[in-house]
Amino acid sequence: MKHFRVKVMTMDHQLLINGIEVVERDRSLRRSYTHPSRKLMDQFKFKGGSDIRSISGKRATFQQDPKLTWVYRGEVRERRVRSFQMVVWDD
Repeated sequence: MKHFRVKVMTMDHQLLINGIEVVERDRSLRRSYTHPSRKLMDQFKFKGGSDIRSISGKRATFQQDPKLTWVYRGEVRERRVRSFQMVVWDD
């Protein structure tokens, strides 16, 4: 699998990366991957993200949508379902 995107309940990032060597990228770093299939022209866009490497040296980036809050009738609310995406890069 080269790419993966799913809607999930908010995950604890620290729990997700526990025990994994991760390079956290600044949100100013912009990267994208476009799926090459004619049936699916889907683009994965990253603002920053978390980079990991496999034992073979392949690099992958994963990212969960940032926290989003708003005030509704004086009550602070938070989006509980976010997109999680991951791409394995060809470098």
